[in-house]
This record gives sequence, structure tokens and C-alpha cells, in this order.
Amino acid sequence: MRRAFVFLFLLTSVSVFSQQEPLTSMFWNNYSVVNPANSGFFYRHFATVQSRWQWIDFEKNPKTTWINYDIKIDRLKSGSGIYYAYDEIGNIEEHVFTVNYNIQFAIREVHRFALGACFGNQKQDIADNWVATDNFTIDGAIPGGSTTSLYNTGIGIIYHYKKITSGFSVKNLTEPAYRHEGTHWDFDYPRYRTYYFLLRYKFELNESLELEPGLLIRHDITAWAMDVNVRAIYKEKFWLATATRVNSGNLSVIGFMLGVSFWNRLQLGYNAEFSTGNYRRSPWNTHEAFISFALE
Repeated sequence: MRRAFVFLFLLTSVSVFSQQEPLTSMFWNNYSVVNPANSGFFYRHFATVQSRWQWIDFEKNPKTTWINYDIKIDRLKSGSGIYYAYDEIGNIEEHVFTVNYNIQFAIREVHRFALGACFGNQKQDIADNWVATDNFTIDGAIPGGSTTSLYNTGIGIIYHYKKITSGFSVKNLTEPAYRHEGTHWDFDYPRYRTYYFLLRYKFELNESLELEPGLLIRHDITAWAMDVNVRAIYKEKFWLATATRVNSGNLSVIGFMLGVSFWNRLQLGYNAEFSTGNYRRSPWNTHEAFISFALE
């Protein structure tokens, strides 16, 4: 029992500090969450709900849900969006509310750009449910339950030309920190600046089949991660994909995705991941799903 507790403590500690920003394998579906320049860039209206359940064979595993809506504002040559994110890991919960805005422009109508910024408020709850394996008296150095909030900002740029899309963005631009205070303790929980780079390309193999590889690199003060997936799209309706993730040089995830589109507007997608590292008790222990609506 003691060994299990120590392992879970180390697992949670590593996860909290190396996974400050939630991971997602289907990053192309909710890219506005990490890059404000994406809001209203491809669609006049876009709405999605996406959830991720990571390492489900561990108690208090990471769980994340994103809800976002984007709109294109033609008369202002801009785009805007709003999103809410709920993230849970261990006894820490976060609620994030963010507004995106960008300015869009084109060169010769084929080179399209957008420059965006975001501003939001996020709240962090730390529950008073720490786990100990021995009999102990109250230790004033152990934090109790606490709730605090902060304001956050980010910036981003996106570029599109024919079949290629690339983007770069920065979250937690000013590196704000949650300030937790108690009777016998106080501490700061910083949100470190995180950089994202996106690259996507679409190959038209024939009239019915398209191949779309995608790359997302994330880097913060503690680690970096690279997601690579390749989607095969049939008649713009059905798609299958493979996904891999490399964390700081180590292959950690192999995933498979599938999805379907109805009326070229409503989309459903699902992803299952096989964890190759130590954070698993069963092979397929991470799942992700979304439903989205897009109007061009």
C-alpha cells in the first residue's frame, strides 16, 4: 500500500508540473483554444465540445473538457471566439473562461494571415482531500482546501496558403500565478509560458481520398511534446487517423482515430491511445471524443 501511494504521489507531481496545459491528440479540431488567431479564420461559425480522459486506470486521472464557439466578422475583417475549459488532475481543478479576437488579412487573396490575442479569467480549486497512509496529527505545513483565480493573456499568428496551414502561439504570456493563502501556509502556483507551433498539409490523392498530416509542438519551462497525426479522409465524410506523441524525446503515445461528417457541417470524432510509458495498468487507457458544428 505504501509503495502504491508513493508511486501515485510521484505520478501526480510529474503530471502537474509537466502537463500544466491539457494535452489533446485531435488538436486540429479545437486549435482556437491554444491560438486565438484561429477563431473565425476558416469558418463563419464553428462550435465544438471536446473531452479527454487520460490514464483512466488511475484514480484522480487527468480529465479535460473544452467548449468553444468561433465566429468570422466579415465587415471588420476579423474573427472572435469564446471558450470554456474544465481541467482536473489529482485534487486540483481549474475553470478557464477566455475570449479570442484576431485581425485577418490577405495578400493576393491566396496568402491569408491572422494576428490574434486572448484575455481570460481562470479559477483554481485545491480540495482538502490529501491522502496519507499512516496515522498522523494535523500538520500546519500541509495546505487545506483553497480557491483562487487569476487573469491570463496569450497571442498567436496563423498562415494559410492553398493546402498548407501553419501557426505559432504563446499561452500564459505574462506567466501569472495563483496565490493560495491559509492560516498556517501560503504558496504560489505559477502558470508558465507555453509555446505552440502547428503545421498541417492536405494531399489530394484522387477525387475521393485526401491525406492530411498534422504536427503540433508544445514547449514550456519543464518539457516539450510533439504530436503527429495523419488523417485519411474519404469523400469529405469519413476519416481514419493514426497519432503519436513524443515527450522530451521519448515515444509516449500511439493512438488511432475515426470520425464522420454529416451534411458537411456536423462532425463526430473519437480517439483511443495506447500509452507506451509507465503510466498505465491497461494498454488503451486514454480516450478523447468531440462533436462539432461548422458553417463556412
